[in-house]
Amino acid sequence: MTEHEWLTSDDPAAMWQHVRDRATPAQHDAFRLALLDKSCWEPPKFSLSIRAAILRDIFGNPFRPITWDGDVAFQVTCNEPGKDCREPRIFLRPAWLSWNDGAVPKLAASIAGGQKCEMCSEGCPLCGGPEAEYHTACCVCQPCHGTGRTPPRFEDMPILADALEQASDGRAPRELIVHLRGMERCPNSASLAMDDCPLCKDTGWMPLRGPHVQSCWALTLLGGQP
Repeated sequence: MTEHEWLTSDDPAAMWQHVRDRATPAQHDAFRLALLDKSCWEPPKFSLSIRAAILRDIFGNPFRPITWDGDVAFQVTCNEPGKDCREPRIFLRPAWLSWNDGAVPKLAASIAGGQKCEMCSEGCPLCGGPEAEYHTACCVCQPCHGTGRTPPRFEDMPILADALEQASDGRAPRELIVHLRGMERCPNSASLAMDDCPLCKDTGWMPLRGPHVQSCWALTLLGGQP
C-alpha cells in the first residue's frame, strides 16, 4: 500500500493488513470499540468509509510517523521508481511534555476521557448513596452518563493544539497541529495532482473525513492514552 492509497482508501480490510503487524493491543481494542460506539457516526453505522476514517484516526499516517526524540534520519514516503522519496523523520521533544507543569499530557488525557468520574467517586448527589449504588435507575451521573468513566471532549482539541504550539515554541509537527484542529493531509499531497485540487484548494490540508476516537493517534502520542 502506498501513502496515496492509505489516504484515499475506503477499504478498511486492506488498511488493516498494512498496519496490523505494528498495531499494539490497545490499538486493536480501540478499533473494535470504536465500531461499537454509537456516538462515533451517523447512519449507516458500519460504512466502509467510516471504518477507514477510524483507522486513520487511530494510526495516523504510517508513511510519515511522528516519534519522540532521536537522531535525524530519513523515512521513505513512496515507492515510485526513479523518485527520491526520502524525507526527514519527524520527532517530538520530551521537554514539551513538562512545559507548564505537564499541561499538554494532562489536557490530552482529559480530552481522551476514560478516567474515573469524580462525581461518581463522591457518591450520588441525588440520594447520597456510595459509588457502588451510583448506577441504579434513580441515580445516573450526568457527567459520565452512568458509565463511571469520563467521556471524551474532542471539541477541546484545538485548545490542545494551542498548548502544544506554546510548549514547542511553534516547532511542533504541522501534521500533528492540523489534526488537532480537525484537518488531515489531502490525499493529493502524496501525488502530483495538486493543481486546482477541489479537496484542499491547493493548501495540502482538508477537513477530517471521519470522527475522532478515544485512541486517536494524536492523543495517544501526547499522553492521552496509556
